[in-house]
Amino acid sequence: MRLKNVLFALSGLLVVAGFLMLLVPLTDVLLGDELSYSFLVLGTVLVFVGYASFKKAQSLSVIESLLVASLSWLVIPILSALALVIEIRIDFVDAFFESMSGFTGTGFTVLTPSTLKKSILMWRALMQWTGELGIVVFAMIVVPYFYETARTVYGLERPLRIGMNLYETAKRLILVYVTLTLVGFLSYVVTGLTPFDALTHIMTTIATGGMSTYNEGYNVIYAYSPNSIIPFIVFMILGAFNFIVLYNLVTGNFREVLRSEELRCFILILILLSVITGATYYVLEGGDFMSGFFNQVSG
Repeated sequence: MRLKNVLFALSGLLVVAGFLMLLVPLTDVLLGDELSYSFLVLGTVLVFVGYASFKKAQSLSVIESLLVASLSWLVIPILSALALVIEIRIDFVDAFFESMSGFTGTGFTVLTPSTLKKSILMWRALMQWTGELGIVVFAMIVVPYFYETARTVYGLERPLRIGMNLYETAKRLILVYVTLTLVGFLSYVVTGLTPFDALTHIMTTIATGGMSTYNEGYNVIYAYSPNSIIPFIVFMILGAFNFIVLYNLVTGNFREVLRSEELRCFILILILLSVITGATYYVLEGGDFMSGFFNQVSG
């Protein structure tokens, strides 16, 4: 095994992690809050060190790729945890739990959103949004030649191809992901959400992680923007689609979308269970049918 190649590939992923961290102090600047210096310093260091240490290398072997993929899911949450420990003064275990939950799109949280400033809430959403697509995909665009070095890592992380090569595939995946995010953001704003709530929640909706910026979750949003329940349901469903279906949907290839047996089966089961849950919630609990429908789709 060539340890240098493993380190080269990891350094490429650290560049992406660094750029993501720099979005936290940028959010502080835009919102007029106090700078998150831990994210500013650590993000800057990761970008410079990552670029300085990354070198074009031969394609990784399967074993090397497995090691890179495994280490990336450990190292990047650890770096995020360190920044959180310094910034919001929490235990490392809690910070690591929050970071791992975010990047894996699990959605569990040990933090109380009401006690956090908006840039940290944005970071929680960013972790989920990035983790759903995969840092490897972003690295293929941001870091020169990374797609040649870590093509096997990509095969482990996101085993699909919708372009002539992996670089084109990565670009198209990101284009689809960003397009859905922007459309979702606009639909949330139109139905009454504030821009900040719309952005953070569409990122966690698409990623299917579901972390909210409020202690009570979506209940707060529903209270001031009840019409938002429709786009929330739509984008929760879209977030569950595989990327081939999403690519065909965004590019207007509806025939291929309808040919997907996996999608047809998923939609059938989803509608059946959601209607049953909504009706049960309405009849037995006296609640709103759409609230029951929403909870089933979310689950």
